[in-house]
Amino acid sequence: MIPDALARRLGALSDLGVTATMPPAEAKHVRFANQAALAAAFVSLLFALVEIRLVVLIDASTSHKMKLVAIRFAMSFPFFLPLMLDARGKTEPGRRMLIGWSIVFCLFLSRYFGAGAPAHLFFLPIMGACFAVFPRSRRREMWIGVTLAALGLGVAIWMRWNVVPWMPITRPDKLVNVDVLVTAGALLLTAVVGWSMRSNMQRAEDRIVEEQARAEALLLNILPESIAQRLKASPGSIADGFDEVTVMFADLVGFTPLSASLPPDRLVELMDRIFKEFDELAERHGLEKIKTIGDAYMVAGGIPEPMPGHTAAMAEMALGLLPIIDSIPSPTDAKLDIRVGIARGAAVAGVIGHKKFIYDLWGDAVNTASRLESHGIPGRIQVNEEVFLALRDDYEFTARGEIEIKGKGPMKTWFLVGRRG
Repeated sequence: MIPDALARRLGALSDLGVTATMPPAEAKHVRFANQAALAAAFVSLLFALVEIRLVVLIDASTSHKMKLVAIRFAMSFPFFLPLMLDARGKTEPGRRMLIGWSIVFCLFLSRYFGAGAPAHLFFLPIMGACFAVFPRSRRREMWIGVTLAALGLGVAIWMRWNVVPWMPITRPDKLVNVDVLVTAGALLLTAVVGWSMRSNMQRAEDRIVEEQARAEALLLNILPESIAQRLKASPGSIADGFDEVTVMFADLVGFTPLSASLPPDRLVELMDRIFKEFDELAERHGLEKIKTIGDAYMVAGGIPEPMPGHTAAMAEMALGLLPIIDSIPSPTDAKLDIRVGIARGAAVAGVIGHKKFIYDLWGDAVNTASRLESHGIPGRIQVNEEVFLALRDDYEFTARGEIEIKGKGPMKTWFLVGRRG
């Protein structure tokens, strides 16, 4: 197990160049490049330390041996350059640097060992890394990297048998050790490439799952759950007819002059507080918030699924609105009040729009509830006859009489007072 402190440090190095606004798919490639650079630097330095023991096996002067050791260590440090470039936000040059230097380094190893070690095997993880380092939008660079690595593989194999190495091993019994050393390094890098590709893919998939959950939550804030599921299963228009729903409009009285006297942040804060409490009340009674229109609030009962007792639930919500408004102190001398209208009748519900779509409601019950609110009295809940007949046994009403409703003509209305008993 990697200690937590080391894991955090490696995680921070892997995230070099990754920004909060970077798409998850792009971040995946940047992280892989960083992890590959770290792995290459680590393996190179580790085996450079081991190779010090091999230098003594060659027939050369001490100064030449020291020069070989110095060159071998120096060739390892450019693998840190991609990390430095990524830290400065230059992720594209960093990825090119990683692949380019890896090819140069492996050609160097082939020249360094010659037939003494299968250094050409390192070109295999480089080819695999090209597919993980470059995103789909950089396909041209990816294939250039693969092609150069393949050419490098051919050159390395040729050099292995046709060029005198810088570090010729003169003792055949030690060649096995060198073979094992280089092969182990190639296998280790290949394993790191595979592990890094898998871990970054898993990380990207986890991020996709998180984004899907966030999108799902956002969708459920816009649409009822059953409507959201239908829309996902079968994209297109959704329209349902209901013979009987209950609709309520609630409008804040005196809000227009209040909004003119408040700064925008305080105005939005006040509306957010009011409508948040309205939302909680609607959810508590199993009602469906439809929308807010300025300082007006629209809610319906009996949709999108039939609900027994939806008119009584609406009455309970309406009665709960009045104490909410009374409990919120007005930021000015003007007192906040509310005007409420409730109607029961037929309606059509559906999803409209292809961008910024909403679940909306149309029909006689909607028009009547809107008119009852606009023709109402502040602090009172005005209802139509259908609501009165449905609730008169359990709730108290005061008859207002017949009033002229715009677009409807004369209409008998009542004021809901409260629950009986």
